[in-house]
Amino acid sequence: AAAKKSMGVGIKDVPNLVIYPSPDQLYESNIGLYEQKVQTFPTVSLKGSRVLVAFNGSYEQFRKQLGEAWVRLCWEEQFQNDAEEQLTNKKQFVPSWFRQGSIRFFASGWNIGDEDILYKKYQNNSIADWQQLLAQEPALAGQAFCYFLAQRYQEETPRQVFFQLRQGKTLNRAVRLICKRPLDSLTAQCFAFYRQRSNTAGMTSDTLTA
Repeated sequence: AAAKKSMGVGIKDVPNLVIYPSPDQLYESNIGLYEQKVQTFPTVSLKGSRVLVAFNGSYEQFRKQLGEAWVRLCWEEQFQNDAEEQLTNKKQFVPSWFRQGSIRFFASGWNIGDEDILYKKYQNNSIADWQQLLAQEPALAGQAFCYFLAQRYQEETPRQVFFQLRQGKTLNRAVRLICKRPLDSLTAQCFAFYRQRSNTAGMTSDTLTA
């Protein structure tokens, strides 16, 4: 329900859930491997609305898988290869980093664990700009970007961007329409936004340990 509210759309058909007792058995299976592409995890197939998940012993991780699988299936339904897509080429307008990141954001938001991964990269000086972050952690960058939009603009901004992408807009065009700024300006602001948060977190940590 939370993911449906954050995205503004739902799944058209009830998905068929296939559960494996371990991740290894899922990967070893040939289910879904008729497609000549790298499989995402959790794996989603629009043919029969099939979702493949694996239980690794953690119910928390399993619930997270189910949430992300729901969002991924919903996203794929909105951008599936139909007559409309052939006319607008919608899917190619969505960078992979934003697609994967927004799926994670719509499924679970932005939490302290996500922030900590990014914080460590800033503190270790392993990223100097947005492009380096994209190269190292594309899905995390997309997730962070969605949270930045929700914080800097309005809570529903990521959903509004998703709506514009569904209409066939490029990501650059979508954010310009909603935020009145080009994508490269927004990503630079996003990188600076988390750098400032990282510096503040570091100062707080030093104060506590002094």
